[in-house]
Amino acid sequence: MSADWSRRVRRSFEAASATYDESARIQQEAVRHLMRRIDPLELGNTPNILEIGCGTGFLSRALRQRWPQGRLLCTDLAPGMVLRCRQRLGERDGLSFLIMDGEHPAVRGGWDLVVSSLTWQWFADPSGALVRWGGLLRPGGWLALATLGEGTFREWAELCAARGVPCGVLPFPDAATLSSWWQGGGEVEEVRLTERHASGLAFLRQLRRIGAGVPREGHRPMETAPLRGILRGSENTGAFAVSYRLLVGLFQGREGV
Repeated sequence: MSADWSRRVRRSFEAASATYDESARIQQEAVRHLMRRIDPLELGNTPNILEIGCGTGFLSRALRQRWPQGRLLCTDLAPGMVLRCRQRLGERDGLSFLIMDGEHPAVRGGWDLVVSSLTWQWFADPSGALVRWGGLLRPGGWLALATLGEGTFREWAELCAARGVPCGVLPFPDAATLSSWWQGGGEVEEVRLTERHASGLAFLRQLRRIGAGVPREGHRPMETAPLRGILRGSENTGAFAVSYRLLVGLFQGREGV
């Protein structure tokens, strides 16, 4: 991330740490699909697990339940999120917490599993981050992530296009692109989800409550008049459905490295 972009993302998620849980429905779905891929992995009874972007601890709790004797390091860019995660999981042996920029991890390698849910899409250089994460694995270790793919927020992008105004949606990759960024290819599954809101305004407010209202880097905030026009258009439907393309990737580090 650029320094300014990193600060904006951190501030947004820090401000949302108190309202995140009540609004993060898609985030909980992402954890469920990610754990479905992780659960069968043969990591032994005491694996070393690094979680990047722990948020308030939805995935952290699931990982702890799956490997209660393992070592789990929960990290996040936002101090408030790390605090909420710590409060959810409590103080236990093998469990630790760290405030850290996941795009440039400040930890040593040797992890059996590096895992992240709905964090990777916020990085300025996602392909580079994937390489750096791979460098943290022990030989034969696993990297698992859930992220947003191309087509996410399609309905909002179409409303913006219909009004001829720029859209601040992040540039999400498709499954093939994500797989190609791993040195040996990887397994990437696409899961299609839909979330319904009363209106476009309700959708934007929910994004703010979970900290995800930050537009892509370099995007200028929309002026009031076009925004009002878009929101009126969303209200004409009586409900505003938003598409999510969830990409769930599973990648293995090279043996003997």
